[in-house]
Amino acid sequence: MIHEGVESVLMTEGMPYRVMNYDSDGVIWFTRQHYGAHEISPHETHSNPYAAWRKLGMELPPFEVLPDLSMLGRPYSVHPEEQAMRTASALVLAERLERVDWVGSFDRTRSRVALMREFMRRSALWAQETRCGEWPFFDVAGRIDPAARIDADIVSVIADKIGLQQPVITETIEWALNFAVLSDIRTDLADLPSPFEPLVQMYERGGTFSLDSTGHIEVDTAANPKGSVGQALGRVPLDLDAKSLNALDEE
Repeated sequence: MIHEGVESVLMTEGMPYRVMNYDSDGVIWFTRQHYGAHEISPHETHSNPYAAWRKLGMELPPFEVLPDLSMLGRPYSVHPEEQAMRTASALVLAERLERVDWVGSFDRTRSRVALMREFMRRSALWAQETRCGEWPFFDVAGRIDPAARIDADIVSVIADKIGLQQPVITETIEWALNFAVLSDIRTDLADLPSPFEPLVQMYERGGTFSLDSTGHIEVDTAANPKGSVGQALGRVPLDLDAKSLNALDEE
């Protein structure tokens, strides 16, 4: 598990998991200009764990990489379930979510419905980009880089504040935080709008939503049809500034 441990350390320090250098067949190749933590971490299953370093023109480390990584000066877990992260953007988002009044209100329903529909539009863009068959609720970051995962303790704190809700609420919160982590550790993401920001603002303006048995997404008492990805992609982007959203609630 040396590979996973060193990989985790490098990503914690800001190196991307992998730089997406695709060829016409969709194969990702690493070169001296395109590499990440995955490529340069020791591959202990190979006869030469540093074979990739030669291709990258890198010199071998002047020390032995020990299984417990103790030579790095501080202990790091090498268990995948303990490699979750606390990046700057994720912590800022977590603070926003902790401040949400999850009891909710019915005085901002119009803006909240609009925000849900904008989330669905953006989710459709990312579903298209990542070739994901699930929509609109899915882990965007997980489709791009499974290593981009928020610390479960942070999700647990927010979940305790939410109380009893449908599982999709906690899932979307975790996925939003995962995407915040992804945004901090990767510099090669598609030039698309942040997928979960409209949903976070919808939470901030009045609490949760629910999925009913007829296939609608219910925001307060408004039943929003799921529709199709194509319909979502055809929507006009929503202006997310507070003044525009407030104007919707005054109609």
